[in-house]
Amino acid sequence: MRNPETTPQVMLAVRFRLRFIGSSRLGHALFRFESLFNTLLFAAHRGFHSKLWLTDLATDYYRGIYEWENEKSAIEYAETLRIVLAPWAQTGSFAYQIMSGVSRPDFLEGRLPYPVHEDDRWCSPVRASVTALRLDGV
Repeated sequence: MRNPETTPQVMLAVRFRLRFIGSSRLGHALFRFESLFNTLLFAAHRGFHSKLWLTDLATDYYRGIYEWENEKSAIEYAETLRIVLAPWAQTGSFAYQIMSGVSRPDFLEGRLPYPVHEDDRWCSPVRASVTALRLDGV
């Protein structure tokens, strides 16, 4: 469990795509709703600090960005998640990447202390462009 006196030392990025759901909005909504109930499961893992949940609506990939106290805890969680998701994730879509010595703000800003291998670019954040919509008709 989380020790409030420790500082997270490891970032864990996880990705997967669900099998059977495809682009069904209802299917993805039900999965996200069900995932809320699993919060206690991942939060109970020793060394857990935080999680961000991301969904790429264009590719139907889910991504979790976690902070962990140490690499051992992060790997144990990722391997547990691999087993739990095996029946639900598309074959070959589950992957994870451990990044030691990276804080969440640095990770989210793309400031990694080492180069990212081409095969692992999926876990590197990219800036999204945002288009502002004016509703006042001007």
